[in-house]
Amino acid sequence: MRIFKHNIHVASFRLALFELILLIVAVILTTSYLRTGYPEVAQHPLILQFLPPVLTFVFSYALGLYGKEAIADPLRGFIRHGLASLLTASAVFFILGAYFYLRSKIGSVEFPLAVQFRFVVLYVGTAFLLTTLGRYLFLRVVDLEVLKRRILVLGTGQKAERIQSFMQKAENRAFARITFLPVVDEPVLTEAVNTLTPLAQHNKPLRTLVDETGIDELVVATDDRRGLPTAELLDAKLSGIMITDYLDFYEREARRIDLDALSPSWFIYSDGFASGAFHHAAKRSFDILVSAAVLAFALPVMLMAAVLIRLDSRGPVFYRQVRTGLNGEPFTLFKFRSMRVDAERDGPQWAALSDNRVTRIGTFIRKTRIDELPQVFCVLRGDMSFIGPRPERPFFVESLIQHVPYYSERHRMKPGITGWAQVNYPYGASIADAKEKLSYDLYYTKNFSLFLDVLILLQTIRVVLVPEGVR
Repeated sequence: MRIFKHNIHVASFRLALFELILLIVAVILTTSYLRTGYPEVAQHPLILQFLPPVLTFVFSYALGLYGKEAIADPLRGFIRHGLASLLTASAVFFILGAYFYLRSKIGSVEFPLAVQFRFVVLYVGTAFLLTTLGRYLFLRVVDLEVLKRRILVLGTGQKAERIQSFMQKAENRAFARITFLPVVDEPVLTEAVNTLTPLAQHNKPLRTLVDETGIDELVVATDDRRGLPTAELLDAKLSGIMITDYLDFYEREARRIDLDALSPSWFIYSDGFASGAFHHAAKRSFDILVSAAVLAFALPVMLMAAVLIRLDSRGPVFYRQVRTGLNGEPFTLFKFRSMRVDAERDGPQWAALSDNRVTRIGTFIRKTRIDELPQVFCVLRGDMSFIGPRPERPFFVESLIQHVPYYSERHRMKPGITGWAQVNYPYGASIADAKEKLSYDLYYTKNFSLFLDVLILLQTIRVVLVPEGVR
């Protein structure tokens, strides 16, 4: 399903809605239990019953609990449920403490700290038990097999092979059941082709075949469309059967773009790449609001980082570097310095795992992404957005444009501090990595919305708390 142009799997949406209901039940049970011994609980129903489930749901999404990986891997889901519970407990206790402290100063409202603590502990414990048990029942009793979509892929060539490679991953097998239908004269490259005979040798029409096998969707993934049974596809389409083009299917399932199958016509005719005065104004307002909020909360951390960098090694606190921005224009990017001052005495180079150029403090601020915080000034200045493709150095951009098709198209939007590629792919330090990240950047550029920006912002919490692929 699509929400504001972003693709969300139906099973993930159902699980998220189911757990949100359980969180509401948890907070109702908690307040009902405490109300008998602490009558002051009944005086503040709105903040006590609204805040906890919303924060738990937000942290759960931010940590990827509704992503395919956490659903397919119960252990990962259990661990991240625990982390989400800890984050919720800390946030709710802090917000309630601040709220009731301010209320006590401007009025006669009192809500003892001990009662707040008891409320938080009981709610978090109840919510954790309900959602953990609920997820188990959802995935075992409801059974993912019921939620799996049955997909018939028309074709067995290179595109079909890419579908098979992608869908063989454990987190994708849990959501769909794929069947491949050969087409006459097309080479068979997929390993798991079913025993159906080539389409032209069937006595039954394609529509009848789809109906009898209970197929939910037909994906056209032939390498050469000249051999397609156009009349049968038209009949199937007009009979209400869902038919999807390969590029649209791959984009929806992988939430990225298959660069190897692109052509200029795709950019021209595909839905998306919306732009205009309203979009620019809305995104700029979002950038200023989020950057100002981050700066307000992170200023003490930034001051501490500056002091530690100064004490740890000689050189400036900030690192200035020219990057490629909107429409290929250069701008100066600011970061906390995490490497030695002579890190590039031999010229520009990709960062490497366990890079010996990184300082002791640099290792820590890279893993926690603290080194990126000064870029909020670039956002406020207008050179960057908070969400967008990561800016690259002109030295590397020139090479990447030559080796990676459509690489320059990522410069159609302002670069960002974080982005769709950053929350879906580990740190890249090669041309191959740049190509992979471009597939995510083009998805973001095509499907941009403030809704997607908010989702990326939340998922950045997971990237910070569970640093993967940091260099």
